[in-house]
Amino acid sequence: MKKIMIFLICICQIIIVQAQEWMAMQRPLTEAKKSEEFILIPNTVASSPEFLGLVQEMNNTYSTELRKSPSERNLSVVDRIWQRIVGKSIGGMSFSKVFAFDNGRAMVRRTDASKKNYFGFVDGQGNVVVSLEYTSLRNDGRESVYSKISGRFSKQGYIKAQKSVNGKSLYGIIDRNGNVVIDFAYTKMKYEHNQGDFALVCKNNLWGAIKMNGTSLAECKYKDIWFYTLSTDNNIRYIACEMPDGKYGIINMEGKTVVPFQYLGLSEEKGMIVLGHWVNGIKYYATYNPKTWALVSDEPAK
Repeated sequence: MKKIMIFLICICQIIIVQAQEWMAMQRPLTEAKKSEEFILIPNTVASSPEFLGLVQEMNNTYSTELRKSPSERNLSVVDRIWQRIVGKSIGGMSFSKVFAFDNGRAMVRRTDASKKNYFGFVDGQGNVVVSLEYTSLRNDGRESVYSKISGRFSKQGYIKAQKSVNGKSLYGIIDRNGNVVIDFAYTKMKYEHNQGDFALVCKNNLWGAIKMNGTSLAECKYKDIWFYTLSTDNNIRYIACEMPDGKYGIINMEGKTVVPFQYLGLSEEKGMIVLGHWVNGIKYYATYNPKTWALVSDEPAK
């Protein structure tokens, strides 16, 4: 009886392992690990024959690798297949590097005679949809532990771009078709991949915020500026600002000051915003409720 039980357990383990491998083979390439060492193409690429042939070969290779144990997998072979297209003509143009596709767009790079790199985007047929005039195309932050946000548009379809304007390197925002959404007028810019419909911008060494429709959210008058989402409630977003005199305050997503600029720093604690300040030589901590921005308490440090 004991031998029968052991036999049945072994059979069940084999079935589970085979089922896991089969499910892994069904994973779309969009779920695959992506890093600086290897790049995987999603299987949503459009119908260009040269791209379809490449994707088919990559799908086959990727599935073969997934049949192996994790320690034996060599997913960089997928990247080597992808890199066959580098240096070849796509839509009548030649690129020094082609990056992963994402929702029908792939970032491409060309390198000029002086070794300067310029970036743009092609679609699934190899048509250039964003001209190769930008020295950088990437949003800030990380989408996951595997993927830096380079060559990927935000969920709203925007990406931070950098290019030379009258000899100055400036930042702006473009959409998936290369349309300029925020003008190239800023020396620095912060735009997180999940930030949404506004960007933090810097002009004359002072920071502000601007919406994608061109409306000013906060004029460029701050020493520094940060965008936050409350860790306990993703629906609560706010912008913390530091004035040139070092005082901190908070504005909401309508550009209204909800915490006055009289504090020396801020932090989030258990869903509340805590800010420090001094009163007659004694350190105080003010606590604000970010749901209403009401002052809950203002007490001396313990």
